[in-house]
Amino acid sequence: MTLTPPDPHVYADALARSAAQAKPLGALGRLEELGAWLAACQGVCPPEPLLDVRVVVFAGDHGVAAHGVSAYPAWVTPLMVREIVAGRAGVNALADSVGVRVRVVDVAVDDDLTGLPPEVRAGKLRRSSGAIHLTDAISREEAERAVAWERILPAGRSRTGRSS
Repeated sequence: MTLTPPDPHVYADALARSAAQAKPLGALGRLEELGAWLAACQGVCPPEPLLDVRVVVFAGDHGVAAHGVSAYPAWVTPLMVREIVAGRAGVNALADSVGVRVRVVDVAVDDDLTGLPPEVRAGKLRRSSGAIHLTDAISREEAERAVAWERILPAGRSRTGRSS
């Protein structure tokens, strides 16, 4: 098998296409770069649709919240996890609009998340993440464990228990 590197011309075309859309420049953040990269890898702009797309939210508190540098206090995290599980968060609306399932994995939420399905809590690595100005939020080994755990989830089920 021969792998072709991403086409820089297609990447530039995709970024220009995104910039020309009716939205503030850069409003989609890294998503614009990711879309351009996908187009460049495929060699076509716009890129071909992806199959079997999933959203996985690895949830954890910002360890720096206690130091006054986080946009939201740590107590918001368990509320957001519950909203995602209930299907009422912004990520759910975006995913639902394109038929993509959402899973949430508690890797470092400083809460027991009582009452949520066991598969939401089964991936917990620790309570809260590290303060990134002092240490890693989670270690590389913890990140690898979280990703590996996501891969073993039963296929065809969302975090809310709904079939997808």
